[in-house]
Amino acid sequence: MGLLVIPAKLRPFAAKSGQFDFVGGFNMGATFSWTMKHNWKTDKTINLLGYAGVGTVNIDTLQSGNTTKPEQKNIAVFTIGTGLMWEKKGVQISLLTGLDFPSGLTQQKWVYRNMPWIGLGIGYAIFKIQSGDGQGAKGENK
Repeated sequence: MGLLVIPAKLRPFAAKSGQFDFVGGFNMGATFSWTMKHNWKTDKTINLLGYAGVGTVNIDTLQSGNTTKPEQKNIAVFTIGTGLMWEKKGVQISLLTGLDFPSGLTQQKWVYRNMPWIGLGIGYAIFKIQSGDGQGAKGENK
């Protein structure tokens, strides 16, 4: 379990043509991961990742279907995603895909409604939940 920040997202799909977008914004949330491979010698891990968080999205009136005021540039979103994460000594780098859900009328008319994004995440492991007897590879307590 950890915290993850997604500083940029690529939006290759949209409900209307010509809306390809590479956006910066702020997204922060919790991650839950399942270890697929761990190298004990190098302390490198590859994980499957689930992500849920909140953030902001830069938006204009064309992208929102005229549901935002012209001066409104950032809106709050709830974000879910999944991906792969590489971890070494608690530092995590992730490649994710997911969906953003803005609130209100914007969600219904947004050109990226139900369209996935691709993003790069940076995070840090807060704590690990281990299964088994808690013994390390050489029998030490962890």
